[in-house]
Amino acid sequence: MRQLRARKRASVAGILAIALATVLFGSLPASSASSVLTFGNGVIIPTPGGIATNSVLPIAISCVNATNCTAVGKLTNSAGEVSPVAFTESNGRWGNFTSLTLPAGSVATGVVNELEAVSCFSIGNCVAVGRYVNAEGGQTTAMAVTEVNGTWGPVATVPQPSNGNADPSYWLSSLSCPTTTNCSAVGTYFTTTGALTVMVATDVAGVWSATALAPVTGDVVDSSDAVVWSISCPAVGSCVAGGATDASTNTAANSESSAVAVESSGTWGTIAPVTAATNTMFYDVSCPAVGACAAIGASDPSDSDSPLLYTESGSSWTVRTPTFGAANPHAVYTEFGSISCPSVGNCVAVGTTGAGDGVFSLVERAGVWAAPTHLPTNLPTALPLSVADTVVTGVACSSPSSCTASGFIDASDTTTEAVVWTATLKTETTLVCVKGKHTTRVTAVSPKCPAGYKPKK
Repeated sequence: MRQLRARKRASVAGILAIALATVLFGSLPASSASSVLTFGNGVIIPTPGGIATNSVLPIAISCVNATNCTAVGKLTNSAGEVSPVAFTESNGRWGNFTSLTLPAGSVATGVVNELEAVSCFSIGNCVAVGRYVNAEGGQTTAMAVTEVNGTWGPVATVPQPSNGNADPSYWLSSLSCPTTTNCSAVGTYFTTTGALTVMVATDVAGVWSATALAPVTGDVVDSSDAVVWSISCPAVGSCVAGGATDASTNTAANSESSAVAVESSGTWGTIAPVTAATNTMFYDVSCPAVGACAAIGASDPSDSDSPLLYTESGSSWTVRTPTFGAANPHAVYTEFGSISCPSVGNCVAVGTTGAGDGVFSLVERAGVWAAPTHLPTNLPTALPLSVADTVVTGVACSSPSSCTASGFIDASDTTTEAVVWTATLKTETTLVCVKGKHTTRVTAVSPKCPAGYKPKK
């Protein structure tokens, strides 16, 4: 399962709000303007009962428009009891926490009693999936819950595939709902032989079923050679699931390659690599249209987490490493958290930077990816917090001009609070600055020339 790793960093870098570039393109006008998707300050959502009593950790988010979103995760109380939780934004105001009751036979203190994915069709109508710890053997069990007209129903157990272990241990980590009556989710389960295998669960009009996803032929080196963390379905019967697989006989550690399984006309193919590069993995995928997906992942995912960005065109995938430059000199240990693409060529990816630099966004507009920028974090001075205590876990874009990211901040050594960032289109101006014979341009919402430079007249 994709883990949320809130690494404490030793240093804190300042938040870079502008991009500086030496002019190499000939004569430039004194200024020019364009629209840019810009995230505002992070807003902490007060925890019900206060942080002395409860701790909230958001994992995923879904938005139906610019001011109505739903986030899911888990809530831990002072007694150590953990319950899946959902909380909503209604017309721009966050709150309305709902702590969901687990099925009979669950373990109240199970640390993974959590919702890991959510998909909303309209205001107050969502489906979420996750897992809980069952009392029989302390294993995990997949669950799903539906919200109808603002009211969450009972948590339901999702069945495992027919060849699931008699002592079941299985969970769901990602969800996509192309219509109000059809959802698909992916996860992992143990078979009757004890092998750890990928599963896909389908919800049709409220009835869940599950089946196995097969790895590419020959991918049977060991029980963990195929994993799938995410799924995106632009249409019913057309989905892409992303993760990693080892399609060779290489038994060395970290030999897996980024991989996808594709559902076409309701039939799933095998989990197959999309690149020959080893020690790489998909974390999240978003498909606004069939054959036009974008995904995030990492190289060396078990250690330094250098981020990777994947783009699909037709059935072909390309991969590249984002250039962080001055915005984050610590690309090592930088990890993507989530990606959302409301339309083809318009995506937003978010993640957590290395060496305590905070959280970042990476925006694609009209097919062009901009350089990563930090998400501004407005930290209350009453709490012992720093930028290094912030982690972003999800992002949802209801349109190319509106996105909301969710995450958490360490409110103390033992508690976390939910935090959200909202992005809107703003006018970004490029200002040409001169200093003698040197010319530099500064691009920002409110650009200023660097020390010693003056605006070009």
